[in-house]
Amino acid sequence: MINYLRSKFGIADKNEVIVLVHGLLRTKYSMYRLGRYLRRHGYIVYLYGYPSTKFNIVELSNHMQHFLNTFTEQHADKKIHFVTHSMGGIISREALRNFSDLPYFGSLVMLAPPNKGSPIAYSLLKRFPFLAQILKPLPQLSNDPFSFIHQVHIPTNIQIGVIAAKYDRKVPPELTHIAGEKDHITLRTNHTLIINSRKAKKAILNFISSGKF
Repeated sequence: MINYLRSKFGIADKNEVIVLVHGLLRTKYSMYRLGRYLRRHGYIVYLYGYPSTKFNIVELSNHMQHFLNTFTEQHADKKIHFVTHSMGGIISREALRNFSDLPYFGSLVMLAPPNKGSPIAYSLLKRFPFLAQILKPLPQLSNDPFSFIHQVHIPTNIQIGVIAAKYDRKVPPELTHIAGEKDHITLRTNHTLIINSRKAKKAILNFISSGKF
């Protein structure tokens, strides 16, 4: 099982770790090519996986908190960054709620995050309510005004950058913004392909190193 990317993808010459967090209905392997790219640029890369359909956002973020308790101790001498896709950004935001006093977080770069909810989630639940039992996080991802998505923690001890996809039907660019974001760009891609977009990869590196895309 792959967690840390192996040395054959490049020498980790930076004392910095990037945790990659996938989205709903995906696995950590969906972030593999992006991770390989970041590894080749000198970062230690960890692929974080979780059962995206079996638990709601609160439960998934609690699981990630337990992971971070150990992970931050193991890498206490390193700066830790997060690069997320879609729902992975929401889970990461909520998981960082109990780490507000840690000084060694660097960047949280979110690709196509439903920071203000997803209209597709709202529509699907209206048409097919039973999906809430199959895809447990779906109700909390809805852009309904009363959805849990509007209560998710916004970390302040990490610089936040958002990369939206222009042709994203699941999360339109205007719904990706978040209070406190340091930079925001929109690329000519869609919700799925943004993970492996060359421009997105370069933008991620720029933001981690300089705080700007």
